[in-house]
Amino acid sequence: MTRLARRFRVALVLGDVGVALLAACSNPLGLAPATSTNQVDTITLYAVQGTGINTPSAYAIIGRTAVLTQQTAGWDFVFNYDSLNRPAFYPTGALPKYAIVDSVLAPGFQTSNATFENTSQAPTDGYVTDKPALLSLQTVLLARSKAETCPDGTVYPLYAKLQPIAFDAVARSVRFRVLADQNCGYRSLVANSLPTE
Repeated sequence: MTRLARRFRVALVLGDVGVALLAACSNPLGLAPATSTNQVDTITLYAVQGTGINTPSAYAIIGRTAVLTQQTAGWDFVFNYDSLNRPAFYPTGALPKYAIVDSVLAPGFQTSNATFENTSQAPTDGYVTDKPALLSLQTVLLARSKAETCPDGTVYPLYAKLQPIAFDAVARSVRFRVLADQNCGYRSLVANSLPTE
């Protein structure tokens, strides 16, 4: 190999290293690049008690899906009415049968002080994992899923924001809008965008 060829090869290797470092610096979280655009869905859930067995009562942030509790344990919260007949979302930790021992890895909620549209990023901590989140039409909640193993082998939860838009006392249901970021470890909650953080 000539001297010029060796210099060219060293320059190519250094260039590849530089590109890799630049890519790592552009994502300070060290996460794999986001691949799923955030979108808002409208979901209807039925109370886990007092409704038909074939009506979905639970929501899985991972997959953005309303699910039947008897068909899978892969959900993050259920809808029900509390003992005072108030509508609420119950994370798994509020239901002893489904509680996850490590609350850091468990699904949970916290209230946002901003409107649904202005809630743009989920915090990493402060989620209540063992109590129901009471609901009203003015409530905007931030939600964290149970931790999952990401495609790159790291373990992170997914994050979401949601707001009830209608309650039906006869059907014992809630209709709500939700944006659930499907990019592992990302906390961006901006609609119609590919998360960068």
